[in-house]
Formats: sequence, structure tokens, C-alpha cells
Amino acid sequence: MSIIKVILASFASIVALFFLCKLIGYRQMSQMSLFDYINGITIGSIAAEMATELENPVYPLVAMIIYSIVGVALSIGTDKWLGFSRFVNGYPLVLLDNDKLYYENFKKAKIDIEEFQIQCRSSGYFDINTIQTALLEPNGTVSILPKAPHKPASPKDLNIKVPQEYMVFNLVLDGIMIVSNLKILTLDEAWLINQLKSQGYNDYHELLLVTCNHKHEITVYKRYKKDHAS
Repeated sequence: MSIIKVILASFASIVALFFLCKLIGYRQMSQMSLFDYINGITIGSIAAEMATELENPVYPLVAMIIYSIVGVALSIGTDKWLGFSRFVNGYPLVLLDNDKLYYENFKKAKIDIEEFQIQCRSSGYFDINTIQTALLEPNGTVSILPKAPHKPASPKDLNIKVPQEYMVFNLVLDGIMIVSNLKILTLDEAWLINQLKSQGYNDYHELLLVTCNHKHEITVYKRYKKDHAS
């Protein structure tokens, strides 16, 4: 009987966690503040406790709801008031500017020079002498402004006119036709089937991916069962 209770409590905690995540909102790890990160871990830990709390599973659920409400309230507050946002999330710190390393800001951020160099290398800058300004963002990432001679040239810099690119839509994904994307492109299933047949594909269920651009040009990716030989 206790096993059944654990199973039911586990499903209940998963459902509660799902809806609470919907309430809090989706963020990538790189977009999370320190409080968001800790709050998420805490809610997950309480959800695990709820799955094994057979006597009073409501108590962990109430705690999860409270943590979620506090997280939402802080999110609303940081969106409305800049001062409150800086208090909760912090503010960017200048680590390097005009060939000067700001040691006091390194101490505030509790990172060392070697870790800073690692972040620079991961962004493609192996020599900090090529960097004009480097900021440590509140989410822990380092934003880099390169010096002008080391900045990648854009088509505008070279006076080259390039056509505007647009989003490419998936029309078939793992053998399943995505009708909603066809409607966005004002196309239908019959059009797609005819396009595939013109390229020699009679059954879209056997295709891994089919994409379509704004010119209604499709690209087909077949499903290969063999591994790629290196």
C-alpha cells in the first residue's frame, strides 16, 4: 500500500512542479539569476520530498507554492523597479576596459584572472589584448566588446549588399507533418506531397526532416540508418 502512495505522490509532485514552472516562467540557465537558480533547486528538492512524504504530503506542496510565489513576486518587482532589480540581481561589473584590469571588481565577483581568461577563450578571444571592454553580467556570463581592428567585418563594413534572411519552417519532423507551419506559409498538405514527389519522395513518413523557406523552397533530409563513417 505504501508503494502505491509513493507512486501517487510522485505523480502529484511532478504535476505540481509542472504547473509551478509554468507559473514562474521559462528561462535558460544563462538567463537565471543566482536567486532563480537557488530557488529552482529548492523547489525541486521539496518536490522530491513530497514524493516520499506519505503522512502529510500537503506540507511540501504548500512550501513549493510559497517558494514559487516569492519567485514570481521578485520577478515582477525586478521588472518594475530598477533599483530593486539591481539589489536582487546585481549589476554588470567592468573587468577590463582600455587595457586596464579592474582588480577590485574581480574581488567583488569572486573570480580570478585565469577564470576570466577561460571565459574569454570560450568566446573566441585568446588574447585579452584584443579586447576593448569586458563586462561580467549579473547572470555570470562575460560580455566582450573587441577592439576595432579585431572586430569581425560585416557586409555593411565592406559595402556588400546581401539579401535579407528569413526564418525557415519545419514541415516534416521525424516523419510527422507539421500542419500548423504549413498554414503559416499559406500552404497545404497536397502542395507538400507534390513537392516531395517531384524530388522522388513518395512517403514523408520515411523522412527525418523537411524545411521550407519564405520562397517556398523545400530542403529534404532523409533518415539514414547507418552511422557516418569517419
